[in-house]
Amino acid sequence: MFNSAMEALQAVLTGFAVVGAWLSALLAWRSGARATVQREVQGKREEWWRRFQWSTELALDERENRAQSGAALLRVIRRSPLAEYPERDAVRAVLDSMLGETQADGADSANTEYVLDRTEGDGEPES
Repeated sequence: MFNSAMEALQAVLTGFAVVGAWLSALLAWRSGARATVQREVQGKREEWWRRFQWSTELALDERENRAQSGAALLRVIRRSPLAEYPERDAVRAVLDSMLGETQADGADSANTEYVLDRTEGDGEPES
């Protein structure tokens, strides 16, 4: 009787060990998957920032055709799902500076509205 109780206890403990190992492996896999997703998103955001810098350089160029191209690119990258509110504010600041306006006044002129080319449903609150 004592022998069968020990065997039963050993079987239960072995079962717990197997379940624990599987759970541990699952958690490690999930953690690795999350880390991979975070690295991919971070890489995409870094690429968005490089494109923003390049577009800004174009937009602020003295040559009109390059400035227009840069402004058009800024309007495109502003709609990216990677562009959150701070990034959209940065794009707005660059486009405002092209018009010689300061963002401190808080007023959007008709020209700013034209340059920003706001789209419906881009997730940004209206000013």
